[in-house]
Amino acid sequence: MRGDFIMNVKRIFLGLELFAICFGATVLVPLLTGIPTSIVLFTAGITTLIMHYFGKGKYGAPIIFLGSSFAYIVPINHVRDEWGFAAVFFALGIAGIMKVLFSRIVKYFGSELISKKLFPPVVFGSMIALIGLTLIEDGLGMASENWLLALITLITAAVLMVFAKGIPNLFSVLIAVLVGYIASLFSGSVTVEINYLIGLPAFTKPEVNWQAVFYMLPFALAPTIEHFGDIFAITEATGKKYYESPGIHRTMLIDGIGTMMSFLGSVPNTTYSEGVSAVNLLKIKDDKVARNAGIWALLFSFVGLLSAFLQSIPTAVIGGVMVILFGSIITIGLKSFVKGKVDFGNPRNILIASVMFVFGLGGVKIWVFEEVGLAALLGLTLQMLFLIYDKITGNGEDDEGDLDPLTVDV
Repeated sequence: MRGDFIMNVKRIFLGLELFAICFGATVLVPLLTGIPTSIVLFTAGITTLIMHYFGKGKYGAPIIFLGSSFAYIVPINHVRDEWGFAAVFFALGIAGIMKVLFSRIVKYFGSELISKKLFPPVVFGSMIALIGLTLIEDGLGMASENWLLALITLITAAVLMVFAKGIPNLFSVLIAVLVGYIASLFSGSVTVEINYLIGLPAFTKPEVNWQAVFYMLPFALAPTIEHFGDIFAITEATGKKYYESPGIHRTMLIDGIGTMMSFLGSVPNTTYSEGVSAVNLLKIKDDKVARNAGIWALLFSFVGLLSAFLQSIPTAVIGGVMVILFGSIITIGLKSFVKGKVDFGNPRNILIASVMFVFGLGGVKIWVFEEVGLAALLGLTLQMLFLIYDKITGNGEDDEGDLDPLTVDV
């Protein structure tokens, strides 16, 4: 009985730590677009709970916190300036419906077919590593606002992670953030603005605007492609094959529901790299921790004092933690190369990885695709071309046999 109580307490505080790590990225999108953070925390919490209760498979529910998608920042600001916020929320909601429909296509062809044929380790390993590499500048930018605070936070987290044992090691990131916050109090870097103590999130009614929808929809393609990388990344972080069960079709369906939450006046909530890296960093294996993180998000969306406290954490303190988190994402990608036994003596693997890294990091933009989204699209295209070539010529080995989309059991 006492053991169960201690375990539940650990889950509660691990959930708080997971949420605290994801908080910076989750509220950054609304802060950059002028959308209230309360509604974003509310929808992020709801979507995370939906993933926990309706995304269960034989490995349990995916251990992931769903937060704001960075891919929509540019189109949100454009639609806002052109047609207003109400049009933004309608366009984003329709983008969520399109992702839900695409998840049905994934179900038709089967997650097994996609994982074994379209996303071999060289593709998703490159994608995972790129997620971390493209975020390095953001992490360093946050830390650069006050290098001293960032270094205090980073060093505290590193020391606890490497040398501490038990509770200090388990909550190393949360303790590091608290140490950084205390240091910021002495430096006068903290400003707390309390607008309300307890209140409802700021809901906004959407307004039908099909021009805004047609502008927004192409931007939904990039996070749809990136979703595959996130699910493979959380699989690498936890050792649980979520792409098999519950399957990418179901996780993408919930992703689409999270994007549809924008109809309430929020930004899209999706799987994203910071949450995956946090799970890897904290070595979380219990899906109830992610559930608790969603509950914490809901609580903070209603309690103005708590939201004000979290928003008062200096950017540099969060940046100190992000440096470790983003680096951790890169190592997950590299680990997948090793675990998947990727043969870089094979010209195909060299070509796929090279193209993905060059276009993912080179600042190239083709239509609405850039960085990770562009790299994922190019990597997937090359893999498909190789599959078509092998089918036509009869080359290559097909250990899995012909996977008919109508017969694959997902």
